[in-house]
Amino acid sequence: MINRNELVTLLDSWLEPSKIKDYTFNGLQFEGKNSVTHIGCTVDVSLDTLTKAAELGVDFLITHHGLIWGGIQKITSFDKNRIQVLCDHNINLYCSHLPLDIHKTLGNNALLIELLNAKNTEEVFFDVGYYAEINTTYHQLKKIIQEHISEKIVEMNFGPNKIDKIAICSGGATLDLKALFEASDKGVQTILSGETNSLYYHYAKELKMNIICAGHYATEIFGVKAVSREIHKKYITQKDIIYTFIDIPTGF
Repeated sequence: MINRNELVTLLDSWLEPSKIKDYTFNGLQFEGKNSVTHIGCTVDVSLDTLTKAAELGVDFLITHHGLIWGGIQKITSFDKNRIQVLCDHNINLYCSHLPLDIHKTLGNNALLIELLNAKNTEEVFFDVGYYAEINTTYHQLKKIIQEHISEKIVEMNFGPNKIDKIAICSGGATLDLKALFEASDKGVQTILSGETNSLYYHYAKELKMNIICAGHYATEIFGVKAVSREIHKKYITQKDIIYTFIDIPTGF
């Protein structure tokens, strides 16, 4: 078993939550058992994920989207139901939102770049993403994304087929037009993100940019999995620890 406080200290040292401004609390959001034997990871906190964690016997859950957004004003409705599950089963809940997007080795965006066989320039895109150099075509890139991230994509194929610079930001970066304008100014031909909206269509067309959105959920499974793998490596000699990825896709 692993001591909870030791595990929290380890995660904090890797992800450095205090260094990144966010609109959620990054770190241990709910204190559960002192001794950890089953580590779970998932993308979202929801009644479904917490109930599944409880059924599996998870006692330390690492998540990208946590329980607290801007601070809890009252504990009623879905907040009460979620907290009730945590209380009843004494589950520790550790959240890493933006720190797990921008992390240079464990982050969603760094891992997406690696998956695409691109080179991370380490120049930050839209606060938490990265620009990357790549030698490919739009159609080859789309094929890799559909094979390894999600078959279901939203695409705006208005840019060139030859791609040598890409901007990557998991989640909802392409809900904000500022991301499009920033990438365009940097000479990017293609943006990969999670989700977008209709406002992007005409701007992307007029700027001659490619947009591929592979799903908010699907682009953010990589970080929590990587963190879980690193914990496993750290405690490889402790055979009694169980590791589980709780996969509850949202379709978005």
